[in-house]
Amino acid sequence: MRSSAAKVARSNGPALRVIRGRGAMNLPVGWKEHPEYGMCRTLTGHGWALPKGHAFKVDGSEVIATLVCRNCGGGKRMHMNRRTGAILKTPRQYPPDYLLKGIGRSPNKGKLRSAYLDLVLGT
Repeated sequence: MRSSAAKVARSNGPALRVIRGRGAMNLPVGWKEHPEYGMCRTLTGHGWALPKGHAFKVDGSEVIATLVCRNCGGGKRMHMNRRTGAILKTPRQYPPDYLLKGIGRSPNKGKLRSAYLDLVLGT
């Protein structure tokens, strides 16, 4: 199969070189267009940060921090107990085509990482 290369840039991150080739077909379509999705899922984890101008929201004894991933653009809201610091819940929102539909929440990380490396290395 012939490989092709493309530059993919995200507004808040570095330009990534994507090489499309065999092995890439097992991953979500969105990972081909946005390889940073696979980077967050397999190599680095999310790069969570507070958005500019963000302040914590206080709701009684609960503090809510809204965080955004600098790599993939995903988001989460951490609900914490103000007194103990315990995390009460952390709902997340992911960009379209980030999730692995039909595979489940926690597929074998090694196999997923291998498929991601095939995608970015074109092997």
